[in-house]
This record gives sequence, structure tokens and C-alpha cells, in this order.
Amino acid sequence: MTSIPSFWFLGLAWKEILKEGDPILPIGPAGGDLSGSYPTPSVVKIQNLDVSADFPLDKTILKWDALSNNWKGRNDSLFLPYNVTYGSPTKLFGVTNANTTGGSAAVFGRSGTTQSGINPGFTMGVWGDNANGQGVAGTSNAGNGVFGSSILNHGVVGYSGNSDFAGVYGSHTEFNGIGVLGEVEENAIALVGRSIGTQGRAALIEMTSTVNPNAALGITHQGLGRGVDVNMTASNSLSNAINVTTAGSGYGVNAVSELGRCRKICNRKRIERNRARIGCLHGRLE
Repeated sequence: MTSIPSFWFLGLAWKEILKEGDPILPIGPAGGDLSGSYPTPSVVKIQNLDVSADFPLDKTILKWDALSNNWKGRNDSLFLPYNVTYGSPTKLFGVTNANTTGGSAAVFGRSGTTQSGINPGFTMGVWGDNANGQGVAGTSNAGNGVFGSSILNHGVVGYSGNSDFAGVYGSHTEFNGIGVLGEVEENAIALVGRSIGTQGRAALIEMTSTVNPNAALGITHQGLGRGVDVNMTASNSLSNAINVTTAGSGYGVNAVSELGRCRKICNRKRIERNRARIGCLHGRLE
């Protein structure tokens, strides 16, 4: 095969006049969205907007990053494992389920392959399901672990179908800690226990330690009202308003008043009977 000689000429630099059949390759410095020199320039911009030099990760595509003001490799969609960090003054991840059928949820998460078998009949923003562990857990170092708020209903609701467990459980292991705290500011009630069945108690206070010397119930009142109110509304009831039983040698009731009376009996028909029980009632005026 006969070699066809090429022809070179000198301008600002030596250039070759291509022979017939040779590819036409540009040479010289690149411009626009490119940098470097031909024939091997680099793409540094798209539509005059910078392209990040960061090396892309697996399953990423080229996306515009408004925070960094450049094009860079970003996740195309959710894939597992999915871990990403980003800053936003609004919701970073928002999902809305427009369906209002009971059991529908905007976000559903389950841990493990076995489901709990509980199907709520209401709609949910977030539904966490777990056969044995926690359905939803909240943790915090200095803030609230779990916070619930409602304008027209309960802020937090708990329910348990097991007779040995509580609908809402509070526990504290530190000194002077509080398991459950009820607090109000206005004319309201901080803590209410209610029994709506034909059996059961509205409240039960129990101490299980046999060596605990503290009172099972302590009431501190810094206002002007009564410390305890007992109101029996059933006129046909034969039960005592207050029933005190002690297995020890102490008094059934020990009443101490700094300025007023220690004992006041309102049912005058039973005055004599109550006087007969004076050994069970110890009153002291100081």
C-alpha cells in the first residue's frame, strides 16, 4: 500500500493538512462548557453551569445541587441501603396519602419479616409495625423522647390487649424520678383515672417492697382548698366513703391540725357509733 505524504504549514503553531480519508480532529484550547485542549478536552460545565469534580458513587445520576450551585452525582431514587445527609428549612422528606380509608398510612415501616397482625381502623401519618419489638421508638438526650399534640383530642393514646400490661407505661430508675407526670396550668385536672365498666377500679396505688418506709400516697397542697375530696353520688350505696384497714399496731387514721379541728363527723345519726370506734381514730390538735 502506497503511503500518501502529508503537508504541514506554520501559523501560530505547526498544523497538518489532512489527507483524504483522515478524520478531522480539532486542536487547540477548548472553550464554552469545556476546558483543556483539543482533541481531549474536559467537560466542566453544562449550559455554563459548573459540574462538580467529585467522583460519582454507585447508582447516582447527574443532578443539579442548588445548595452547592453545581451539577453533581446524586441518588436517582430510593434504594437500599439509603443513607443521605442534607439541610432544608422545611420538610426534607414529605409524603402525602390522599386516601382517607381506615388503615391507610402515608409512611409504613416494619422491622422483621413477621407482622403484628394488628390492623388499625383509622388513618395514619406514620405506621410502625413489629411482631415482637417496638413499633415506633423515639430517643433523645435532652429533649422529649416522644411528643404528641392534638387540638381537639388526646395528645398521646396507648392501648394494650393483655391484662398484665398497661395501655400507657411510665418508668424511672433515678433518684427523685417520676414515672408519670400530669401537669395543668388552668382550671383543669392533672391526672384522671376512670373506670367505665361494671367492675374495676379507677385508680390503684401499690408498693411492692416490704421494707419501704415511705407513704404509698403523698399529697402536698400549697393552696386554700381541701387536701382530699371524696364524693359518693349513689344515694342507695351502703359502702363507706373511706375505708381504712391496717394490719399493724398503728392508727387507722392519724389526723393532725395546726390551727383547726382534727375530726369532724357530719352524719349525726352515727355519732355514738363513731365514738365507740374512737380507738381507730386518733386526732391530735397542735
